[in-house]
Amino acid sequence: MKGIWFIYATRPDVINRCLIQGMDMYWNRITYTDYSEIAVELHCSLPFFRQQMIVYTRREYPSREIIKLVDNYLKTVKLSIDDFHLVNKETCIRNSKEPIQRWHLSKYQHLGYNPHYLRPLVVDKNI
Repeated sequence: MKGIWFIYATRPDVINRCLIQGMDMYWNRITYTDYSEIAVELHCSLPFFRQQMIVYTRREYPSREIIKLVDNYLKTVKLSIDDFHLVNKETCIRNSKEPIQRWHLSKYQHLGYNPHYLRPLVVDKNI
């Protein structure tokens, strides 16, 4: 999972980032990956549990075969690649090291939720 990833498509909002310097399992909720070319992040964000989805690729312009793999996975969760907004590669900020997901930075003490209790899903320095 380490290395450069391009943000290929997002939902529901359009984002202005194309490139991140690696994914951290603490921040990203990857639900599908082949560990070399593609990764898909699906989750519901607090507090309103709105669906957030991001497709990452190793290439700025992935091949049709890669997009077909992503689309086949999305069909298993009743989604389509057509539901996503493609990232504009010409106007995005190129080198972001910031995480995409920020929902855990808020504090919802009245729900018994505290961001300090969150832990990585996987503890493995090679991921």
